Amino acid sequence: MAFASKKIKETIMGDMRVHMGSFTQGNGDTGGAIDTGLSEVNHFHAIAALNVAKNGGTVTITTADPTEAQAGDWLAMGY
Repeated sequence: MAFASKKIKETIMGDMRVHMGSFTQGNGDTGGAIDTGLSEVNHFHAIAALNVAKNGGTVTITTADPTEAQAGDWLAMGY
């Protein structure tokens, strides 16, 4: 199974947009790109993510254990 993510919910907190979702990855995957739906990500958190690289509204994560299938949730805040 390849890396996959989906946005589940959107809300507003103060003057920032907040998007939440989930991701899954198969055995041997090392992570992947998450399209948050935002134009710019100011803060990002994902369970099981070791490294996070932000580029506009897309976040690329490296997961904690690429040798096993994983699933987790993510939260992105921005504009």
